[in-house]
Amino acid sequence: MPIDPAPTRAKLIDAAITLMSRRGVDGVSLSEINRQAGQRNASALQYHFGSKDGLLRALLHPFAEDLRARRVAAIDELHARLGDTAPTLPDAVAVMVHPVVDYAAEGWRERGTVAILAELFSNPSYPLTEFDDILGDRGTEAVTALVVAAAPPMAPEVRALRLHGAYLFVNQAVSTWARAVDGEPDGDTAPPIELFRDNLVDMVVGVLGAPVAAESLDSPELVRRRQRKGA
Repeated sequence: MPIDPAPTRAKLIDAAITLMSRRGVDGVSLSEINRQAGQRNASALQYHFGSKDGLLRALLHPFAEDLRARRVAAIDELHARLGDTAPTLPDAVAVMVHPVVDYAAEGWRERGTVAILAELFSNPSYPLTEFDDILGDRGTEAVTALVVAAAPPMAPEVRALRLHGAYLFVNQAVSTWARAVDGEPDGDTAPPIELFRDNLVDMVVGVLGAPVAAESLDSPELVRRRQRKGA
């Protein structure tokens, strides 16, 4: 009877989450993950996942599926609650923020996964584009459309910068909160989830709804870029 690989794979993924969330993706070797998972076979990780990239894919795939389901459900609930009334910017930002925070609140695996994802957003060794096939469908496009419709009118260049910054900020903020929940850094106390979640919504609303410096939109370089795109 063939041996079921699922328990060993689960142990390796748990070991990777534990170590990578604390020390970073580049700060952990495959051999360390093997030892943390209690594997005597030095090539166990390569056998089950092929490489660190393969391990990260297996680790991130459940997150992407879960987050998409949460965001779709949040959008459906919002439309059911508002009916024909258009969502406000706080309504839309809540759909961006709440699913990520609620996912991280589920347990240490989820919090560790969020911490790893936040690092990948800024780690040039592991550009997120390499994981687009599993991370691309996180319900992000639907959330972005909701936010854009509710946000004040602004130039496309400004909107793109703010949306990118907002998503980065949300992931980094949730990662920091998650580390605090699990006692990192030492002595730090995580705020209650309701306070953290609501305050994060307020901060992102402030970013997306802040006044735009008109002079930045009329800079010669930006005018030239628009002209090139319109050519």
